[in-house]
Amino acid sequence: WRAWAPAIIGAWTSGGAQDQHARCQLIDLVPQPEEQAILDAALDHLDALQENGGQLTTWSLYEHLCSDLAPALAGHLLDGRYHGCLAEQVLHLLVKCAPDTALPVCRDIANMTPPALAAGARRGLAELDPATLIDNFEAHGSPPKDIADVAEHLRLSLLDDPHLAVLARLLLRCVPFATDPPEHFGISVPDRLYQVRRIRRIVMDLLAEHG
Repeated sequence: WRAWAPAIIGAWTSGGAQDQHARCQLIDLVPQPEEQAILDAALDHLDALQENGGQLTTWSLYEHLCSDLAPALAGHLLDGRYHGCLAEQVLHLLVKCAPDTALPVCRDIANMTPPALAAGARRGLAELDPATLIDNFEAHGSPPKDIADVAEHLRLSLLDDPHLAVLARLLLRCVPFATDPPEHFGISVPDRLYQVRRIRRIVMDLLAEHG
């Protein structure tokens, strides 16, 4: 198992989802004393991808391993071991598969550099802790671009009415009604702020429903 662990994790794949599913089934057969070899190989593979400018393609495989890899992945994100596109992918993996681990990581790096990773952290907070994110936006007078970037990721079901009201003000500042394009009938191509206006409408509807 130790000898084959790097191949199980990192061998080139052409089978798509079926290939990754087979690898997950194989990993489930690993005897408990040898499981660490698989996890070490998974971390080594990420290091190799980072060193060579690669991207994570065996997504389902890493989802399968994420609960065990999460502490190490969080530490590597915080110490800057991953950067660029791979850091974004690893952060998204944590948000999706290990939210309890991802939340403090997102909080720590939301206001750090590089900006791309900070933006990813804010999108993670939009899903995991939108109230805190909205409080930060309001307190720091964040630019409309930051608000637009996270709008479609906001988990509105986690917000109480006061935070919905603050969010409505932020969205109205980002996309005032006066800037809405004329309504078109038939086929049209949405502009880049279409999703932001959609979230604005949902938030305003929620506030109206709640009185």
